[in-house]
Amino acid sequence: MKIAEAVTVGAVDIGSNTVHLVIARTDGTEIEILEDQKEMARLGDDVSYHGEISSSKLELTMNLLKNYRQLSENRNAHLVVTGTEPLRAARNSIKLVQRAREELGININVLSQPEEAILSFRGATFNMHLPSHFVMADVGGGSTEIVVVNFHQIQSIIKLPVGSIKLRALCNAGDPLTQAQVHAAQFKLGEIFGAAQWPHLPLGPNFGIVAGGNAKAITRLFNRGRRGEFLRSPELLGAVNLAMSKSSEQITQEYNLVASRAQTFSTGALIIHAIMDKFKLNSMLVSRYGIREGLLLSYAHFHEGWRDSLAL
Repeated sequence: MKIAEAVTVGAVDIGSNTVHLVIARTDGTEIEILEDQKEMARLGDDVSYHGEISSSKLELTMNLLKNYRQLSENRNAHLVVTGTEPLRAARNSIKLVQRAREELGININVLSQPEEAILSFRGATFNMHLPSHFVMADVGGGSTEIVVVNFHQIQSIIKLPVGSIKLRALCNAGDPLTQAQVHAAQFKLGEIFGAAQWPHLPLGPNFGIVAGGNAKAITRLFNRGRRGEFLRSPELLGAVNLAMSKSSEQITQEYNLVASRAQTFSTGALIIHAIMDKFKLNSMLVSRYGIREGLLLSYAHFHEGWRDSLAL
């Protein structure tokens, strides 16, 4: 993509774990972060267990959007809001979409999984020197998107209806986890992976990238926040073992993780491990960027046509 004129954008992602704002100035080749605010709203808990967003979480999200709108106005930033799996799946998500539009003048773009995958891909691979064959996985709270690249071109997008929060619900995960719950989660992942449509890969990927808060949380557990880190099988299985040996409260205190993230990193680790097994990868690089940065870059290049640019 060509270099664009620099713009200031407020990118909001309403996800299963967080409602997250990043305000940045970007010309599509560099990103200067001006604000980074997030709330672990955990809409995915409501949707995974009850099928809808509770009234209290709806009000919380409205208040966050109001605050994020003000922060964006303070920076003279154009506000762009997206919603992912919780808004795709909740039977009452239209209430939030309508209220945001009528009360706040905010248009929430509820993304399809392929659209989410492309935004995450653009963000996760930003400024990377990449091989000709690789995979990028965005492991969220409610869904997982995998982009397969062959000969420097996107070959396919795999849409998995599972994320770290949803997998906890599917295996009735406790705190701490039990071995039986881990086995139940692995069995469920086997079913979900078995039902997915996987591309034929004659050469196969030789490199993997993973994006999302789960992967970053695991690197903080074992690498204490160093950037450019790879996740390998020992770290992923170690994360699961940690969640079986300690409660999320203990992990929060000892490893300085947000409490709600301490409850979900282990099921996120199981999903990442399953992806590595599927593609026969020894490791995956944890990207510092993801969907919000992909949205920033897309808006810098395409402005109001950013969503049209997501069509393959």
